[in-house]
Amino acid sequence: MQHYRRSETASLLALGLAVHQPEAVAHLLHEVLFRDPVELEAYRALAGAQTFPEAVEAASSEAAELLHRLAVEEVADADAGAVVGRLLDEAASRVLAQMEVDARASVGPLEDLQTIGWLKLLVEDLRDDATRGAAALLLLPFLAERAAVEGRP
Repeated sequence: MQHYRRSETASLLALGLAVHQPEAVAHLLHEVLFRDPVELEAYRALAGAQTFPEAVEAASSEAAELLHRLAVEEVADADAGAVVGRLLDEAASRVLAQMEVDARASVGPLEDLQTIGWLKLLVEDLRDDATRGAAALLLLPFLAERAAVEGRP
């Protein structure tokens, strides 16, 4: 069993915020943002439950352990917008890297080149406090739709 320690990864910070301040991040999170299977399960348990105890009950032992650990860690100093921005940046950068590989191999359609340019601009906007919110609102649905088309969470 993997044991989680206090970590400053964007995904764990986002889950911590989802535990402590769900109203601040619930609308900004989606399963496509979580790569680690235990973190993904913890997110799904939180997203599907009305209360924290229900989420813990619905989760596997590993995900429940992670949720308990997150519940006792402080997140008061974490800026929800910045944390979600980092998480979106990581997810968008993964998609962008794959799209660039496909474009170089001529696997992707020509419109992917336009999408690559658009994604690069959005990633830059995520890194700026003034434009992060608008970029997040555009990027999250794009990432979710792309994952659904590809048949992954």
